[in-house]
Amino acid sequence: MNKVFYNGRLAMTHFGPASLGAYRLGVKGFNWDIAVWPRTISQGVAVGSGSGWVAPSAAGQAEATWLFLQHLLSPETQSTDAQAGSGVPVRVSTMENVFVRQPAPPKNVKVFLESAKIARIVPQVPKWEDMMVIVNRELGPLWAGQKTAKDVCTQIKQEVDAVLK
Repeated sequence: MNKVFYNGRLAMTHFGPASLGAYRLGVKGFNWDIAVWPRTISQGVAVGSGSGWVAPSAAGQAEATWLFLQHLLSPETQSTDAQAGSGVPVRVSTMENVFVRQPAPPKNVKVFLESAKIARIVPQVPKWEDMMVIVNRELGPLWAGQKTAKDVCTQIKQEVDAVLK
């Protein structure tokens, strides 16, 4: 679905701050920006997910792993990742001083920082990736005008139901 937005065929999409670098590289030929989700309650709602670094204890490299994690979480590495748009800083100071101060687009990158204050964690959905493969594949003919929304949704439901069984 990203490519459909990148080439201007989709008017609005949802993505998180970890995808910012890809959108900056992918969107060509038009101005774009970000905003909070439309809302009907005063504070609004934002969703968040997370990622992390892990190392199995059986790897037997506890000291090296700890040193590597310290490097990944250092202010310098966090700043480099933020500038590249390849990740969301875990340090609030890096988010405030580097991530949200990057040049446009998007002009309103600070929305990510503000939304983090009200974010609710999205629960992990089993087999999500398998389902998204189906959804993304089936949406192509809809965007191309080759199938109706009803036909596409019927096909998606049939295939997703089979994945969930």
